[in-house]
Amino acid sequence: MGNAVVLVAPRALSEKDAARYVSLSVTGFRSHAAGALRVVRFGRRKAYLREDLDRWLDHKAGIVTTVPPVNPWDSIL
Repeated sequence: MGNAVVLVAPRALSEKDAARYVSLSVTGFRSHAAGALRVVRFGRRKAYLREDLDRWLDHKAGIVTTVPPVNPWDSIL
């Protein structure tokens, strides 16, 4: 067990990786998707959350998704 390899998928993707994730070129990603997505900044670096990319792609495909609130008390208060 000491030599186990753990693969972790990143949650935040660079613009290039986000474009690849949704099967677009970087130029296509900038013109079709980037404006509709939240940007997470790490200094000068921009990243896109994988969950947002999934939601955007589902919307483009006509798949209705519901996202539970982060805090269940938010819907009560």
